[in-house]
Amino acid sequence: MKNYSRNLSNIYRITFGAVILWSCLISGSYFWSNKEIKQRLMDAAYAEARTNLNKDISFRRWATDHGGIYLEVGPEQAPAQWLDHVPGHVFKSTDGREFTLINPAAVLRQVMDRYAADYGVRGRIVGLQHLNPANAPDSWEIQQLKRFNSEPVRESWQITEDGGKPFLRYLRAMKLESGCMKCHSSSGFAVGEIIGGTGGSFPLSEYFQKISETRNNLALTHFGFWIVGLCGIAWSSRRVTLAVNRGHLQDMEQAELYEELQESEARWKFALEGAGDGVWELRIDTNETFYTARWLEMLALSNSEIGNAVEGYYSLVHPQDIEIAKSCINDAIARITPAFAVELRFFCGDGSWKWIMCRGKVIDFFPDGRPLRVIGTHTDISKRKSAEQEMLGLLAATELARNELKMANATMERKIAARTKQLRSANSELEAFCYSVSHDLRSPLRGIDGWSLALLEDCHQGLGEEGMSHLSRIRSESQRMGLLIDGMLELSRLGRSQISPSALNLSEIGLEIVQRLAQDVQKIEFEIAPGMVASADKVLMEIVIQNIFENAIKFTTGKKSPKVKFYQEMTPLPDGGIVNAFVVEDNGVGFDPRYEGKLFGVFQRLHRASEFPGTGIGLATVKRIISRHSGHIWAKSSVGDGAKFYFTLGDAQWVQK
Repeated sequence: MKNYSRNLSNIYRITFGAVILWSCLISGSYFWSNKEIKQRLMDAAYAEARTNLNKDISFRRWATDHGGIYLEVGPEQAPAQWLDHVPGHVFKSTDGREFTLINPAAVLRQVMDRYAADYGVRGRIVGLQHLNPANAPDSWEIQQLKRFNSEPVRESWQITEDGGKPFLRYLRAMKLESGCMKCHSSSGFAVGEIIGGTGGSFPLSEYFQKISETRNNLALTHFGFWIVGLCGIAWSSRRVTLAVNRGHLQDMEQAELYEELQESEARWKFALEGAGDGVWELRIDTNETFYTARWLEMLALSNSEIGNAVEGYYSLVHPQDIEIAKSCINDAIARITPAFAVELRFFCGDGSWKWIMCRGKVIDFFPDGRPLRVIGTHTDISKRKSAEQEMLGLLAATELARNELKMANATMERKIAARTKQLRSANSELEAFCYSVSHDLRSPLRGIDGWSLALLEDCHQGLGEEGMSHLSRIRSESQRMGLLIDGMLELSRLGRSQISPSALNLSEIGLEIVQRLAQDVQKIEFEIAPGMVASADKVLMEIVIQNIFENAIKFTTGKKSPKVKFYQEMTPLPDGGIVNAFVVEDNGVGFDPRYEGKLFGVFQRLHRASEFPGTGIGLATVKRIISRHSGHIWAKSSVGDGAKFYFTLGDAQWVQK
């Protein structure tokens, strides 16, 4: 017994020592790593500061090699009064402008001051004996400049704050160079002597932020290592303790059984608790139950509320599920089933019911084979069951919507069929009307024209000039009526004809139409842009282009240099948006833009027939064809300034809408 106690005491001392040693190692590693990373980041900050300063020094030396620079005197640049001792430091150019010499140090200071706010780097150039009052050093700079002259030190650093933000101050000794003697010859310094310092303030916020982030990451990483090490120490200590306990037990068989049970149960409970499951245990010989903290938490209960009797477990099961629960446990004990898994409803301490997936299995047996323990788990599946109910509701709603949609589709199909029938009937009536117009109206018109012609030829001597004029007018009007009927029939056929779109070259079609209208366009200059392509019905597009060309030819009659253009351009639509449109432009008489809305109507004319002949159907035909191609057509003009006709087709390239 004494050896057993001494062994346990030694285990505890060794475990405690291992914890202390491990903690010291982790702490030392953390502080050393933190210091090392901080030093590396600060070294990077120092290197960046040196790099920036080297650029400034290179810039100053360049200005020194060129003897400084001259700037025009103005509101932003006054004469450099501190250079009054330098001959020619102010001069006037031949055009009367005044310039002042700016020495290299002043050039560098102006550059530093102007761009400090843009990049956060605040440059400094100072000296104990300075020409420019702006180069006066502050107290820290005075101290460092004196060190440069008294000690073998050529650079100095300081971390300070400005406006609550950290900055790295850096000052490097500046020696007098031969190029500096132009301005500093009277200073008493010789070439190579330290005359001042060049430096600046460099922001450290980004570096400090990286240091802070690195410190946090190091802390988390080392803390994780520390926890893992402690777990390893605890596990090892537990293993050793179990070994001591196993040696202490008189019955080696019971000791081995105990160890296996302890380890198996610990691993199983640890795994299940980690997965969020609650663990329960039933001792079959005593009818006692035991529950883990997670099991009790899941049902909002405490040990005192449920007790250790198996009846307390069954009292929580829903009345409709209790027989299922008892049957599953009894079948497992009787070895009818090796394990069970069943969904049950359990009463919770807060008065609610939860759906629980209850699993169980006999895991221990007495030496004679009788079951000893049943261990099981509880998994909360309330959310899953709720989701299943919602899914069932959604499925029912979906099925209802599907049926309603089928009914709506059937109704729509009946309406479409009825509408189609009406349209077919209307088309048939329209075709009959067209035939009537073509046959019944044309015959009287031909009669009027024929009898009028016969009267003119046979009785012209007795009619006199006035009668002849009246008969000629009758013939002209009857012929015009025939043209109107032809236009109406053509317009009607366009609404019923089938469109057969294909890839077209509108430029080539335009050239063909110009050749076809050769007699009418002898004195008109046509410009047709090449490469204009579109997808459309070729026959209908020929009608469109020919009508618009004939319209342009008609209204350019009488112009000294008539001209018609056909091209493409990006243009705004009347209702908004920009589109790549086809354009037919002429320099004819134009029209009043107030009447643009009438332009594409049937029988709408903006000029008298005596001025410009026509039926008033051509542009209406064009609009009907463009609309059937899902396009737009519109016109812009003013009286006497020609007209532009724009049209697009279904494949127009929209830029914005």
